[in-house]
Amino acid sequence: MAALYSTLFAAVNVTAVTNDPVYTVPPGFVAVLRDVDVVSIGSSGNLLFIAEQTSGLSFIVFNEAAADVSVQWQGRQVFPAGQVMYVRAVTGQWLVRMSGYLLSMP
Repeated sequence: MAALYSTLFAAVNVTAVTNDPVYTVPPGFVAVLRDVDVVSIGSSGNLLFIAEQTSGLSFIVFNEAAADVSVQWQGRQVFPAGQVMYVRAVTGQWLVRMSGYLLSMP
C-alpha cells in the first residue's frame, strides 16, 4: 500500500469580488478536499464561497459578522480529474488554505 500524504491545494489571498480558480485536478488523479482554513481580514460582514467550477455549485459558505475571524471547515468533497476548485469572495478580504488528498487512479 502506498503512503498517503496531505496535499496543499491552495494558499491564497482573495478580495471581493473575485471568482478565482485555485486548483485543477490533474489527469489520472482524484482530489479529496478535507480541510479549509480561512481568515476574514479587516472588516465585518464578509462572505466567501468554496465551489466546484464545472457545476458552479458552492459547497462551503463562510459568512463572518466580525472582522479578523479565523474559521475552519473539515469534511470530504471529491473532485475527479479535470475538475477545478475555486474560491469566490463576495465581500471582504480572505486568507484561504485548502488541503486534502491527491489519490492516483488505478
